[in-house]
Amino acid sequence: MTHSLLHHQQEIKQHILGGIRDNRKLFLIEGLSGTGKSYLTHSIISELSLIDEFEIFLMEGDSQCITRDYYPFERCISSKKSGLKNRNNSKTLKKTVSKASKGIPFVGDLAEHISEEFLNHNDNKFDKDNSYLTDSERSIIYRIRYLTKKRIVFIIENFQFWDEKSVSLIYQILKERENNLSILEELVIIINWTSDQALNNEKFKNEILKEFHFDTYYLNVIEKVGYKSALVSMGLLKEINNDLINGLYSITGGHLHLTKEIIQFFNHSSIESTELISLGNTEKIMTLIEDRLKNLGARGEVISEVLKYASILGISFTFFELEKITKKNQAELQQIITEANKLYFVEENNKKVNFVHEIIRNLFESKLEDKKTYFQAYAECLKVIKPNDYIARARALLKASYVDQAALQYILAYVKKLRNSETINHDFSQEILMSVSELRAAEYVDIMQQAYSDYLNKDFDKVIEELGWIEDSYPILLRAERDYLLAMCLTKKIDSDSRNKSVSILDKYKDINSLDGESELWSRILSLQMISYIHINDKTSAIKNENLLMHYLGDRASYDMDAEDKINILRRKSSAVHSIIFAQRSTMKSVKYFGPLENGGVPLNPIQYYFSLNNHIANTLVLGKFEESFEDATQLRKFIANHKGIPFPRPEIPLNNYILSGIASENISFEKGLEIYNEMFNKIKSSADSILLKINQAVLYAATNQLDHARDILDTLKKKLIRQKNIELYYQFYVDSNLMVVEYLLGNQSEALELWNTISYMPSIGDQNYYEKRHELIKELFDSNIQLSGLEWFTVIDKMYPEFVERSKEKSFGNGFLMSDIQFWSES
Repeated sequence: MTHSLLHHQQEIKQHILGGIRDNRKLFLIEGLSGTGKSYLTHSIISELSLIDEFEIFLMEGDSQCITRDYYPFERCISSKKSGLKNRNNSKTLKKTVSKASKGIPFVGDLAEHISEEFLNHNDNKFDKDNSYLTDSERSIIYRIRYLTKKRIVFIIENFQFWDEKSVSLIYQILKERENNLSILEELVIIINWTSDQALNNEKFKNEILKEFHFDTYYLNVIEKVGYKSALVSMGLLKEINNDLINGLYSITGGHLHLTKEIIQFFNHSSIESTELISLGNTEKIMTLIEDRLKNLGARGEVISEVLKYASILGISFTFFELEKITKKNQAELQQIITEANKLYFVEENNKKVNFVHEIIRNLFESKLEDKKTYFQAYAECLKVIKPNDYIARARALLKASYVDQAALQYILAYVKKLRNSETINHDFSQEILMSVSELRAAEYVDIMQQAYSDYLNKDFDKVIEELGWIEDSYPILLRAERDYLLAMCLTKKIDSDSRNKSVSILDKYKDINSLDGESELWSRILSLQMISYIHINDKTSAIKNENLLMHYLGDRASYDMDAEDKINILRRKSSAVHSIIFAQRSTMKSVKYFGPLENGGVPLNPIQYYFSLNNHIANTLVLGKFEESFEDATQLRKFIANHKGIPFPRPEIPLNNYILSGIASENISFEKGLEIYNEMFNKIKSSADSILLKINQAVLYAATNQLDHARDILDTLKKKLIRQKNIELYYQFYVDSNLMVVEYLLGNQSEALELWNTISYMPSIGDQNYYEKRHELIKELFDSNIQLSGLEWFTVIDKMYPEFVERSKEKSFGNGFLMSDIQFWSES
């Protein structure tokens, strides 16, 4: 339904509120600049805020930020998330799994069923219902739904200034909101469109009006006949005659904000009313505004200078951003903004500052004399507050005439898109081509594109070969991105030479100054190197890296919402560098942070929640809290099953931990666990993880008294490790420790003792005191010539040496063999 002449704001507001009550969901408010659209939408927000049913998401387009991907979404979510900080810190993890999990039936082809539940994402194909969403889009939708369980209202301000990716996401939400985006069911969308400004999205607006049923309302400017009443209602204090009214109308054209500025000037000025008649156009209004600053003298110049910098940041900005771009301290800036607020140029709102209107921002932007200085400052500001927003930095550097630096940022943006598997559109491709030419980097870009493609296909040897073709003649930031990918591939190999090389490759970048202060790249490199240190048994260096990262992220947490995410990613990797008790507490924090705010909600980040809960399951299992571990594993199983559209990485890892916790808690039999492993190996590719999975499979063969089969698997693994040479001690230790036991159970005592004597090392992953003491107890059992079945051996240490438990376990189980939990350490 279209209301072409309905311009009275109160009436329109009641129409929209009534439409929402009548279950209509799509509304468009359109009009020229100054017709009061923003005032109307904020009035609607005020009304809806009184109703507990709704959660309002105000997402504002900004002409200055139209090149920043997902800017309206990210700005809004960041603001809302900061308001939830205390709530999030105090929330507790709520279980969704009943203690009655022991009653899960095992019938028919259960092993295949469970294996399929976990592994049906393994080919990285999206569920058809969600195939239209990118990872970034899915993340945004989850974060929105995480913030509230109420009915959601999107208020879309200045849609004409939305970036391309935000527009695309709105279209996907509109298209699928009734079908597959159930987490945004009953969504209400109110779009605010200014028809006389840069119409970047006009074609798209017209298309969605044809495709979707919007109730559309047009706001007209104030008619000349009613202008005198409007002036009085807006606060004009002086008496004016009709000639003056006509003059004011000719100046403002009925534009509400310009009218407000005229009224403010007129009320607070000693100027004679007749003098205003000479003001013939809006440029003179700008002159009036400038005169108000001049009247303040030097202080007015300071305010003007600060607001010129602010105009580059956009229609809204934070004090931290303003501090970084102006190099002034926050106390001084607070005074300046307070004065600017009194002049009606800006207003403070929820830790942000907004220009009261785009016109005012445009005024101060138009006053930029030396744009090079201002935009260089903007690029440096972005480098601090949003270091991975390479595209925005590149465009700022171009405006500052730093073409070569801009080209470097464009190529870093391209590598980021490759790393995140993002689609690269035509316009961005053209920008990249110019940058490639500027830096003579065509070969670099081609190789990195192919290398990331092969990396996603897990062809790590091929990637290592390809990256070797990139010469060291490129800028250090490009070499660092090459070496980051190279080191990731080397950590996927289990030989010590590769993993030592991974550490040494990254060593040259440990000083952030070597990377020209590029903190996002530096933090990625340190995080990867931390795990590489663990793989070469250097826990001391790993802890140093973790400390550096924690300090860096802690310093950023007050202004960078991503910092808290990264802190909790570090926490879920804690078992790599800390005791199991400390690690279990840390992974609990990560689960709370990334998980739902309340029972039945959605997680903040489904992938990170998946990683964190898996690692917490593993740590809880090692601590001997078997029932709790299995409950969490069942919770994760249900979560995976309920989110089939998400391509969870390496799903065999949580499946492994599900089997181990199920056996330990007596919810899964040895036989059923073995069936699941056998089914698993029909579906997964060979990898470093598959070695640990094979070890666990062999243990279950041994525990079910299929000792020959267990020995065959372990012997094959041992030979494979010998062929690879210098493999990581953790793998070697687990194979040798289990193989010697199997040999002993088969009656091959001399072979068992020979293997026992070869184990003169202990891996750094896990509890070394536990490994050493267990190794001594195994020798005692060998020397006693005790005769046991594989099943009996599984618990022999627990029964004969109850005092062996030293890791704060609630109970001990299965120490006769070594089975390995598996955790996510590398993905971030």
